[in-house]
Amino acid sequence: MKIKNKDILNTHKILYDLKLKGKASRLRSRFNRLIQQHYNNVIQPEEIELRKQYATKDEQGEIIYDENGNFKASVDYVNEMDILMEEHFHIDLNEANKEMLLAIAKLFLDENLIVVSGELAETYDMVCSQFEYVSNFYELNNEKIN
Repeated sequence: MKIKNKDILNTHKILYDLKLKGKASRLRSRFNRLIQQHYNNVIQPEEIELRKQYATKDEQGEIIYDENGNFKASVDYVNEMDILMEEHFHIDLNEANKEMLLAIAKLFLDENLIVVSGELAETYDMVCSQFEYVSNFYELNNEKIN
């Protein structure tokens, strides 16, 4: 299963906002921890590195931020960020992840459970297609995995 880096935070938000109990809640939390770790360990450090490389700096080499916390950067920064955000986070479809992924697939594919709009709707559509793939994979490979 793969999720584009640009969809990681929205996927987390969609799941985080669901009112769940028991096992479904625990499996949701496990999945959210997995994608949050990817964000914290890969996306965020790489964005910081790109910022250091391409942001406008003062005489001391420090990044210049305006009063809103924004910074100016070259077009190269934007291009490199686009590349980073289009990369995929891969989650192995194996026995160890099976229960968690099937539970999350069930949540995402339940048309009555999740209501989204705008940017979240785009992420939801992409993630649903991935979870349809997950469900089909485990269904077709059930004998091989068990």
